[in-house]
Parts: sequence; structure tokens; C-alpha cells
Amino acid sequence: MSPVNNIQQIVAAIRLTMTMRMGGSGRPASLLPKERARQSPPSAARSGENALSELIARRVQEVDPGDPQRGRRTFRIFLESILLNELGESLINDPSFYIMIDEIQRCMEAEPRASSSIDAAVALLLSEARAQVSST
Repeated sequence: MSPVNNIQQIVAAIRLTMTMRMGGSGRPASLLPKERARQSPPSAARSGENALSELIARRVQEVDPGDPQRGRRTFRIFLESILLNELGESLINDPSFYIMIDEIQRCMEAEPRASSSIDAAVALLLSEARAQVSST
């Protein structure tokens, strides 16, 4: 399985978890991925995805390469970025958002089947961050 598919699986798992936690109706319809896709033209969606990828890559670049927790911090950046994109950036100032991120990351890391997907996602994120540094 390619790293991109691993990341897509992780995002799908996060969406499913969030939907289940919110009882399926806790999110406004405008935040649902299918609804957003219908509301914006494909080029705008791609532009948004590119901006999100660039934001994640910039944040990953800031993680100290010598940090023994670099992979874990990289995955946390990914989780935060995806969930802020999905649920709204206004959550960035909500302390409970970060508690939720902690819980999601702990649950995903504790799941043996998710381990290889997380490792592949981290490798891809670090690779993309390195590539972005090389191209600038």
C-alpha cells in the first residue's frame, strides 16, 4: 500500500471517529467533506489541499531533526492540521481541542493495525518537508 493511501486511511479513520463521537449530527453539514466538495469547484478544492499540504510541511520542518520524538510530533502536526481543516480553525484556541488530539493520537498509536500506517504517514510527511526545503 502506498504512503498516500495510508494517509487517506488515517484521515478516513479520524473522520469516522469524530462522526461517531458527535453522534453523527454534531457537525454542521457545511463541514462535511462531501458537502464542501459540492460547494467548491475542483480547482479550489485542489488549491485548498495544496495549501494544507504546504502548511503541514512548513510545520514539520520546524520540528528539530535531533528530537527523539520527531516522528510522534510530526504525526501530531498532521492530526491537528487535518482536524482543524475538517472542523474549523476556530478550534485552535480551544484547550479541549488539544485534549481531543491527545486522546486520538494515543488511541491510534495503541492500535497495532494503525502502527504501519502511522509510520508510513510520518515517513511521507518528513519526505515532503525535506522536498519543500530543497525546492525553496
